[in-house]
Amino acid sequence: MFIRALLLFCVGLGTMARCQDQEAYTAETFALHVKQVDEFMDRFNFRNNTLLLRYARQNYPDLVLDRKVVLKSLFNKFITWQPEEVNSFIADVSDSLRPQFVKFHNKEWYAYINCTVMYEGKKRYLDLVLKVERTKNGASKWVIVSAMAPFLNYTPKYDSTRMFIPKYHGVDLRDSTYEKIKFLHPMSHGIDFMNLDEVFTGTEDFKQYLWTGDLSEEVTTLLEKLKTPGLKYVQVNKVSYHFLQLRDWIMVIEYFNRGSNNSGWLISNIYRAGPPEKRIYKRDYLNIPQHD
Repeated sequence: MFIRALLLFCVGLGTMARCQDQEAYTAETFALHVKQVDEFMDRFNFRNNTLLLRYARQNYPDLVLDRKVVLKSLFNKFITWQPEEVNSFIADVSDSLRPQFVKFHNKEWYAYINCTVMYEGKKRYLDLVLKVERTKNGASKWVIVSAMAPFLNYTPKYDSTRMFIPKYHGVDLRDSTYEKIKFLHPMSHGIDFMNLDEVFTGTEDFKQYLWTGDLSEEVTTLLEKLKTPGLKYVQVNKVSYHFLQLRDWIMVIEYFNRGSNNSGWLISNIYRAGPPEKRIYKRDYLNIPQHD
């Protein structure tokens, strides 16, 4: 079953869409299940100590797994993929002369978080974009870069001629006194940002969780809304991660919760994109100000 589960990814990935998976949850399913984002990154980078490779060595000592096979196993097989695009992506990433890897401390990856909040007595949805920031003492933390919601006067931006001038452009609003007290732990992604509630305790606290760089206009509006008692945080609904650190590609991963050998944190989208396309993606989709 283990060999079959892996080899399936190497044979026509595009033909696997919309199939029904009836596999029992076994030790092999557990080994293949990508349980954490960090585990996804380790598998993507083909690190030797992943649970997947340890399980394979212990139970199938004659099986030789290369990086291309493992990379293909990280795609969500329930999506209709273009095999040529997938193969091109894998070839670029696993090129023997110029291999590419994803890194936690590389600034070009973002958490896109959909939340539920109560605002003026009604349930509303709020999207937040976060990134990892290095602190002055060399530690790391998650910080908020942008916010999106209709009640923040946000509308999707696809006008390439518009330039955003955030109200707090380039200004660090944080108080260094609280730097070691109020912050989102660097492993917050490991608990799907369940600690996000600590951010929404008031305007002054919220400022401590902001990025030091350019902030979207909607963050300014959100700060104003937090001055009133009418905005209350409820919960995180969904998290996706957007990797722009790969050369010529954008990669999106999401969590797929199912009792299948293809489950957990998996690739849900790939886009071929150079620097100009990545700037547009950050500006239009992630709502991060760009000043070209």
